[in-house]
Amino acid sequence: MEQKLIDLIEPISNSFQKKSLSISPLVSYNTSPAVFTYRFPTPIILSDYDYEMALVNLETWNSFANVTQANNLFKYSVDGGNTWKLITIETGAYELESINDEIQRLMKANGDWDAINNAYYISVSANTSTLKSIIDITNADYKIDFTISNSLRSILGFDSVILSQGHNVSDSIVNIIDFNSIFVNCDCINGSYVNGISSPVIYSFGPKVSPGYRIVENPVNLIYLPLNRKTLSEFSIWITDQAGRPIDFRGENITCRFHIRSIKWDVVDVLSTIQFYDQIELINGS
Repeated sequence: MEQKLIDLIEPISNSFQKKSLSISPLVSYNTSPAVFTYRFPTPIILSDYDYEMALVNLETWNSFANVTQANNLFKYSVDGGNTWKLITIETGAYELESINDEIQRLMKANGDWDAINNAYYISVSANTSTLKSIIDITNADYKIDFTISNSLRSILGFDSVILSQGHNVSDSIVNIIDFNSIFVNCDCINGSYVNGISSPVIYSFGPKVSPGYRIVENPVNLIYLPLNRKTLSEFSIWITDQAGRPIDFRGENITCRFHIRSIKWDVVDVLSTIQFYDQIELINGS
């Protein structure tokens, strides 16, 4: 009986060894251009079995530029609105505190601050309960014009208004980042859908760190998606937001590790295992 069991187990063991395939390509690239194509040194001819791929790890930096030429202007007056000054915030990844620091730095460079008391007449802060921004203007002669195009108001949550002295609360919540999901796209997979539409997204996640900090994404439960090709010579990856817009990492490197494995052998071995137990029942019954 023992020999019969060994004779039955051995083919199943060999099946596991022969049909299992595991490939783990590591992709590291600069985000300019936005789409990167990884090429295998030697094309891999996949067998008749099905294969699937998952993202194992992604590392980069939170360098998303939330202040760009589309929203980097700050217009203010120091004489009650008779004349106006325009300052430009440099493109970059800013939090509300750093926006405040940059506005005050540029206003100080223009001589528009309280030099005697080493203080500023305009300050930007956040209400952490309402998620709105607050602009305090402490000098009656100072005003802010948010009616111009490409104004910082789109980030700070203000409507198209002119602010005067006082405690000014934004009309809407702060919009520091205009997206909430990061999509990792790969052109060699099938079976992914976004809002019911077939999509090349292999993995998605939300930004969890502040601007300037390192992003390290290690999926706890790997999501494998089927490959759409039998010859694996190359595949392309690119990063977008939930609306399909490319995310500008401003030249930072992105490193991704993927895992490719065969899947049909799992089915074969399940069937073999069922047959194995059927044979055991026959042996026990004999």
